[in-house]
Amino acid sequence: MAHGFVSVQFEPSPDITRAELTTWWKSLPDSILRAKGTLPLRGEKSAFYYFQALAGNDDIHVEEMESNQWTKPLVVLIGHGITEEELQGFIPRESSVTK
Repeated sequence: MAHGFVSVQFEPSPDITRAELTTWWKSLPDSILRAKGTLPLRGEKSAFYYFQALAGNDDIHVEEMESNQWTKPLVVLIGHGITEEELQGFIPRESSVTK
């Protein structure tokens, strides 16, 4: 029996602040149950941060992470019945989407 979850991964916009990340999370469609990833945050002291968020909670857990030359920005969205059409406007156009 299939669980019905779908995941989508993409490279996020390279120029986002912590506040913009929170606003983005709150604006995602209800079909998104979880988001997690690694990304740089504009105006912060570290090069990369790990974040995760769960549906029903407006807060995003963000913490510094060690990075090296192989660390890349990546966001993973997990949910039910996620479609690319539903995510238009939430994923940067230049990003590649992998399901």
